[in-house]
Amino acid sequence: MSPVQTTAKDSILVVDDEPQVLVALEDVLGEEFTVLTADNAQSAIDVLARDPGISVIVTDQRMPNMTGDELLARVRTTSPAVSILLTGFADLTAVIRAVNDGRLFAYVTKPWDVADLRMKVAKAAQHYRLEQELTYERRLLTDLMESAQDVIFFKDMDLRFMRVNRAFAELCGASDPATFTGKRLS
Repeated sequence: MSPVQTTAKDSILVVDDEPQVLVALEDVLGEEFTVLTADNAQSAIDVLARDPGISVIVTDQRMPNMTGDELLARVRTTSPAVSILLTGFADLTAVIRAVNDGRLFAYVTKPWDVADLRMKVAKAAQHYRLEQELTYERRLLTDLMESAQDVIFFKDMDLRFMRVNRAFAELCGASDPATFTGKRLS
């Protein structure tokens, strides 16, 4: 069983320096999601530190002290949340930077289309849940591989080892299972 909760509302963080935009986004998204808000990038960083379960960050691009793409790049190493950049100004350089540095999932222009915004946030939350489930399943596989006394290995279509466990490596006289990755037995 996966630790991912599917019955509770996903938590999202909305970041914008305009209070009326925060209220509007909370109204638009609040029925489907638990909406947390921050009126600047530093407050958003603080919220993310307190609540690591946030699945989506929707941030304005143009804010004082730190832009949205800078915020997303800064938190990408500390938060697995999926990122959506929201802006009223088409700044192609910032969007490219956000895609390259901030794991940008979507870009939404102001004024937003309510149905499109809801759909993009819902897809981002779904993407987050799938990533979390995949991470959990990989951890289970790794634990199985590391603890099994039986010989376990996986090969690709060209019969190269993709992964072997310690029992297999020891049977072949090797101490590190990684030495077999990409190789074939002769």
